Amino acid sequence: MDSFPLNRIEDIKCHPNDFRLLERVPVTRADVQEMLPIILNDKLEGENTWSVVFLDTETTGMNAVSDKVIELGMVRCTFSLDRKILLSIDRIFDAYEDPKRPIPPEITRLTGISDDMVKGQRFDDETVLNYFVDGPLVVAHNASFDRPFVDRRFSNLERMPWACTQKEIDWSKLGFGGYKLEFLLQSSGYFYEAHRACNDCLALCYLMYITPGAFESLYNSSIEATYKIEAIGAPFDCKDNLKSHGYRWDSNEKFWYIQVTGATAVTEQLSFLQGLYRQARDKVRIIEFTARERYRAWPDGQMPAWARPCRPVPASPAAAAARRCACSSMASIIKPTATVCALTRGRSATAFRPLCSLGRQILPMALPLSSARGSRQRPVIRSVELSGLTAAQLPLQPVIPGVGPDGPHRTVQSTCRTDLTVQSSRRAGRSSQASAATAATADK
Repeated sequence: MDSFPLNRIEDIKCHPNDFRLLERVPVTRADVQEMLPIILNDKLEGENTWSVVFLDTETTGMNAVSDKVIELGMVRCTFSLDRKILLSIDRIFDAYEDPKRPIPPEITRLTGISDDMVKGQRFDDETVLNYFVDGPLVVAHNASFDRPFVDRRFSNLERMPWACTQKEIDWSKLGFGGYKLEFLLQSSGYFYEAHRACNDCLALCYLMYITPGAFESLYNSSIEATYKIEAIGAPFDCKDNLKSHGYRWDSNEKFWYIQVTGATAVTEQLSFLQGLYRQARDKVRIIEFTARERYRAWPDGQMPAWARPCRPVPASPAAAAARRCACSSMASIIKPTATVCALTRGRSATAFRPLCSLGRQILPMALPLSSARGSRQRPVIRSVELSGLTAAQLPLQPVIPGVGPDGPHRTVQSTCRTDLTVQSSRRAGRSSQASAATAATADK
């Protein structure tokens, strides 16, 4: 039914509890561009603010490699870093692009976008990129779907921080029985024309505005690191125990894994795995993901060096020589402000394993558990100063006030400090600094 049933007004009056009224999402009206900027909340004096871009795509299919974006919608807003609420809707973008191929009939039925509507159309790259000049937080309701398409179409946006309202907000705690965008809005008393990119963005923005705690929950999640813990080498008879603890099976790589948030959760999982099977100490692998890495889709063989998990240090002299040669060519591309950390057993420099390089932190098994040689042989996180910055000086979360050039989601590496010994390298000589930098950049 496209219009309100005015002929049933009397029934509604007689039995109001049997009916429910839905209102159009106000910001999805056809004349919304004329209403800009739309003030949602008044800005307080001296309040720290930043930008967020709500984004949605309509595509020719589900595969980001073979399919194309045919509609891109974006809504740029200002939000309060202090109160974590939306303040205003500032700009709206909606455009089509010709995929140079027929749009599948099922896509046209779902979205209403036809070949005639996109014929000869193309996104204005300069206009699109202008929405991201200050490094805003990019928000989508299904970022796992939208981000790969956007990264492939606009390669300059590959390092933007992303957040997903579907996965990073616990909607059940907010009183909802589902997480689909249409359902969430209908449960709140609103409707809109779905499966059109700009409408979806505006509807999502309005949902974040009217739902107490939703945007705050999303933002807090976006500045926290998540960790993928790979239980490599876990025996077959551990599978039921792993499954009961929330681990999933990777059928391609043949290992169990789990994703957790926060250093405390990492430590708990490492303790669990160490008690589950003996080889965990040497084989468990941990990869950290920030908002800049989450929801990306790496094509096979094209994962960049900074996103690769670390590997054990080669033991043979020939392999060690190859590592030194590789390091000499890699050292020149380390970011000046990156902090290179190395995991050592006791004081042995030969046991260095990379934790962080090229602005991307990689964590190996780092829980200080007793080794075969005795309880004194504990792993020690040792930080090496580069440009005066050490791991011990880094915050567990980015500092929000006084936002830097990359915004609140700037690439600042956090260190798991729970049950770990974190110390600055006391050897400030050039030789120790160079050798540690070399060791940390080897395993690419």
